Amino acid sequence: MPKEQKLVNVDPQEEEEEHQEEEEREEDDDELELDPEQEEEIRRLTVEITKMEKAGNKEALADLLRQLSAVQSDSEQTLPSAIENLEKEIKLRQELKQKEELSKVRKNLFVLRQAILDWEGAVAVMEEAAQEATKNKDFAEEADAYSELATAFLAKFEMDKEMQDEDEDEEDEEVSEDVAKAMSYAEKALKICYDKNTDDKLMESVVALRANHAIAEAYMHLGQFDKAIPHWDQVLELTRGIDEEVSVKFDSFTSASKAFYAYAEALIASEEPDEAKSKEFAEKALGLFKESRGLLEAEDYENHIVAVSGLVSCYDLLKQKKECIEAQREIYDMEVKLDNEEQQIEALMTLVDMYNENDQKEEALQEIEKAKKLAESLELSDVVDQLNEMKEEIQPKKRKGGEEKRNPKKQKK
Repeated sequence: MPKEQKLVNVDPQEEEEEHQEEEEREEDDDELELDPEQEEEIRRLTVEITKMEKAGNKEALADLLRQLSAVQSDSEQTLPSAIENLEKEIKLRQELKQKEELSKVRKNLFVLRQAILDWEGAVAVMEEAAQEATKNKDFAEEADAYSELATAFLAKFEMDKEMQDEDEDEEDEEVSEDVAKAMSYAEKALKICYDKNTDDKLMESVVALRANHAIAEAYMHLGQFDKAIPHWDQVLELTRGIDEEVSVKFDSFTSASKAFYAYAEALIASEEPDEAKSKEFAEKALGLFKESRGLLEAEDYENHIVAVSGLVSCYDLLKQKKECIEAQREIYDMEVKLDNEEQQIEALMTLVDMYNENDQKEEALQEIEKAKKLAESLELSDVVDQLNEMKEEIQPKKRKGGEEKRNPKKQKK
């Protein structure tokens, strides 16, 4: 952020907003544009597709359409073309009766339709997959389709919730509609997993994991923590039992950890606080955040920060001040390794608050000076002012005779 310029008749805030809008427009333009290599690859694949169409080679044509859509999906500019090519591929896979490939391309189309916020089109893709699976008595595919739909409706709800105005009636309607749909699809998937006696071991599959995860999230959105907890327990049991990539397991552990922490917080904030139960779930969340860290590579600092941030919250709720400060210090150290200077400042400011609350004034002042140097190097004048105010609150200036000097900004009427 540039320093404020002392120009006549210029509103610094308005100037800064215009600067931010210009940067956002440039970022949007970058997302729309294809790089030369992508453009060349699209031309090459288009030529190959024309050849295969003339030759009548449907399988090769389907493969090429998938490759082309993968390149086109990297840019908003060509996203509609990517969707169109996936729809062509679906027809070819159906003609070729390629069940596994058809499942893959439908999922790709499902994801891209969500990307352009075409929820109706996305749902139609998976509903078709579920109906076809039911007809073929392919229970694993049917359950998979329903679990994908459940996850999508939760994503839609969370996105709409962020965008909507703070209208309680509107929010209730969103909850009852999208969350209820997510719950319905997840329960369908789970029923198939537990009721159908198949060789796919659906009860212990990723599909069952996804369905339990969706039901647990839905109950959390509805504020029904007691109903969510058994499903989180299932999520954890399934996660520990399946052979899946680290990202899936990490997501499951951190989601369950956050849920247990939220429950612990709700228990302590209720009209009749249950401190013992709150402590039980805070400790459970703490253990899971630690377990999630154990999945990560040492240099996966970004995900380590996610997990350690959870530790900070849990230590804070459990009133373990020393451990809380140590964990926050670790976050700062990882931001240094990532060279995220603004995040370093935020981490230091959080440390200042922690030290101040713990009556460690000297340590708090040291962190303020460290944060100030960073803010000054980045020309963040507003942040420097904020840090100076924090410093004065911790160590008020003295007038002659011992009277505290008040902040001149606060004296202004």
